Formats: sequence, C-alpha cells, structure tokens
Amino acid sequence: MKNRIKELRTSLGISQQRLADLAKTSSQQIGNLERGDRKLSHEWMERVSSALGVSPSDLLPDSTTTPLPSNVVAIGRKPNMDAVTTVPEIDVRAGMGGGGEAGVDYWYDDNGNGYQRDAVKEQWQFPTEHIRVKLGTPPEKAVIIEVEGDSMSPTLLTGDHVMINTGDTRPSPPGIFAINDGLGLVVKRLEFIPHSDPLTCRVSSDNKLHTDYERSAEELQVIGRVVWFGRRV
Repeated sequence: MKNRIKELRTSLGISQQRLADLAKTSSQQIGNLERGDRKLSHEWMERVSSALGVSPSDLLPDSTTTPLPSNVVAIGRKPNMDAVTTVPEIDVRAGMGGGGEAGVDYWYDDNGNGYQRDAVKEQWQFPTEHIRVKLGTPPEKAVIIEVEGDSMSPTLLTGDHVMINTGDTRPSPPGIFAINDGLGLVVKRLEFIPHSDPLTCRVSSDNKLHTDYERSAEELQVIGRVVWFGRRV
C-alpha cells in the first residue's frame, strides 16, 4: 500500500527509530509500513499520524498534490523553538481513589477526546517542541486535568496536574492512563493481560493498599496516556 509516511517523516527530519518511539512500535514496523509491506490499517494510520502530528488522511498517496501540513517542518528548516502551545485544563477532577465527577459541560467523543469550551478552567502554556518531541504528544491532543486521592501515591498526589495525550489510548506499552472505568474518571496504571479472551486490562495502583482489578477492553473508556505531571512545591 503506497503512502506518504517516509515523505512526512523525512520532512520532519526524524529517523525511523524516532518515529517508532513516538508511535510506540519498532523501527522495523515503520520500515514495513513505509515500503507498503504491511497493511496501513485504520489503527496504524491513527498511531502514525498522531506521532507525526498530521491527520490520517495526510498519509494517503492521493494527498501528495496538497501542501504539507503547517506543523510539518520542512527539510533544512529548524523548528521554531519559540513557538508556544496553549493546553487547556479541563474542569474535571480525576479521582485516583474512588473516581472523580466530570463537570456538567464536559464530555469525550468516541475517540476519547473533545470537550466543550466552557468546561476549560485554565490555560497552560508549553513550548510546542517540548510537547511534540520530548513528550511525544501532538500539541492538539494534549489536555490537562487535576487529580486527587492516594491510590497512585507516591507517584501522583492530590493536587497534582497531569497532561494527557488523548491520541494515545492503547496501553501497549503499559503506562499511566486517565480512564473511565464505569465508576468515574480515574488515573491508574493500565496494561493488557496477555492471552486474555476477551481482551482484558489490569487496572492497578502504585499504592499497594489499593486492590488491583480487571476490566475488559470494551468496558474501559481510555481517555489517554499521562505524559507529564506538575506539582506545587
């Protein structure tokens, strides 16, 4: 399957290995996709386009006549290190224990992202390159929420703020995610249980006083992967 992955990757000036790291895969898989040796499924389109900071349609060969997206850095041009991205803090508190209550005007779409403007309580500013490169997160996919509870102690404490990559909703590799487990919005460690049928996830806490539990992948609404946290001194 012909695609524009290599074109966009080289325009950004990044290696196959760097793209693989951002897409949570191997450089061999990226090579297979670029050569068309592996089917560019919907899942792969979402993962690779998110890592490149472009839309999935930009990966298709029939888009070669259109200009490269504005957030793709042309070959030989240094990224704008002064660029700043405003990241919205959503008016919802993630309960790391019993589950947080979402704001009245707050909602997620089927892809685990999206919010109403009047649900934004604060605006945070970060260097765009830091979000995109250091945190491996497309700037437009980043949101921030405040957390509470002790189940992720000492990793996360009440009052901490976490940045979520809403474009990364698959716990492979395992990590800390914001999820809706049916009881509320929680921040927990999440990983797939190998060979489970149906596919099941283990939801665990860093505080061992809290009991781990399991949910089928269909039961969990994964909001996104936690990629950064901030704490008041």
